[in-house]
Amino acid sequence: LGRVLVQIRDEEEFLKYRIGVLAEAGRNKYWYKAQPDWLKALHAALMEQNVSGSDLSAIFAGAKEELVVFTPKGHIKTFRIGATAYDYARAIHTELFLRATSVKVDGVPQRLSYKLREGDKIQILAGQRITAELGWIDFLYSRAAISSLRQHLRSRPHHQIRSDAISALGKECNQCYLSLDELIASSAFCRFVSSSLGMVKLVSTEGKEDTFEADIERLLTQIGTGEIRASDVINGFWGYCSEIRSLFAGEESGERKKTFSIMIETRDRPELFADLGSPFGKLKINISMEKNVLDPSTGELFLFLTLDVFGAEGAEEITQIEEIQSRVIAGRIGKTTTILDEPLRLLRQMTKNHDVELLELAHTIKLEDTQ
Repeated sequence: LGRVLVQIRDEEEFLKYRIGVLAEAGRNKYWYKAQPDWLKALHAALMEQNVSGSDLSAIFAGAKEELVVFTPKGHIKTFRIGATAYDYARAIHTELFLRATSVKVDGVPQRLSYKLREGDKIQILAGQRITAELGWIDFLYSRAAISSLRQHLRSRPHHQIRSDAISALGKECNQCYLSLDELIASSAFCRFVSSSLGMVKLVSTEGKEDTFEADIERLLTQIGTGEIRASDVINGFWGYCSEIRSLFAGEESGERKKTFSIMIETRDRPELFADLGSPFGKLKINISMEKNVLDPSTGELFLFLTLDVFGAEGAEEITQIEEIQSRVIAGRIGKTTTILDEPLRLLRQMTKNHDVELLELAHTIKLEDTQ
């Protein structure tokens, strides 16, 4: 058979064999100090160009396509860059993956979403019951882990699949200042879902006319089983809205606006107007008029805001979405009421000195809202 060469290396020697003097680059920000003089000189030269040791570590770690980690017994496992402790757990065993509760990296507790790094020693801790849930899908990198999670999610009762999907979609809506119920009921989302079924890979029922409610149910099923990420649905919806905007508001014509107003019933506090103005600015919804009055008898503060939302004729569905967002933002500040044309006309005629009239208007609107 000829001669056979057997080399036995510990973890440190294996890493040096694998990537040489840069073995510590992805783990220790002071890795260059333990290396030969020429590497220290190179580091010093790069420092003069404002390239730090941590920058170099990131460069070296990012240049590799794969990384090596170790099991508690020192066995080697290879993963693609970007893999997490979830992927490691699945590589060891499916049941360990589904029952994973936490992870220790080099003996230090970490979240299961921890991204693996070269040379890590990984220990997965698991319980008796299955802990896998829909939220894991955002932290999986390997096909095996994604497939195992989807298989588990599909095995659950339909009501649980639907509930998780609504929760995931609601979370994404919350980050975008949207109400899930109002979004689903909006014509814009209705049109997006109905026209984008192929894009999100939903399967239609052959020979039957699909209703919007059926489309939504299939969408929720796909989200709840991990086939589609809720974030991808919302991102796709924003892309759809952007396309509609571009059709009605080109650079030459500028965006046409529609004005509507809301009243917010709240309590005065520091940073109130900053908390109100920041999200509107983020969404590019202009506050064209603001009036406020304090009720000395109750301490209630009434804010009247006139907002400019997208209002091109033919794009009313986009106007509807921006109005929903405006109400959600205002609702996080206090109780809100949409102001109709007549109160709005009276509001525009008032000056900042007409606090008595403004307070009377606030109580009138509040009374009408409760009836």
